[in-house]
Amino acid sequence: MKKILLAIFTFLSSSAFSQLCSPNGITTNPAAPVNTQNPSKLNTFNFTGTQFPLNWIYTFNNVSQINSPFFV
Repeated sequence: MKKILLAIFTFLSSSAFSQLCSPNGITTNPAAPVNTQNPSKLNTFNFTGTQFPLNWIYTFNNVSQINSPFFV
């Protein structure tokens, strides 16, 4: 009985994480971003850079960029 329950649980957990999304024409590639559904909301943030620009209302010590945590 335990083997049957384990097999059912394994099947259900492996199929629960897979999703097939229909293509919508939106890409977040920093070299060529595309948003065909809402062009005014184009993602121009380059997450592969060594520094990230800040877009805040308030500034702290005139800092306009922060270092990327991936290039520390």
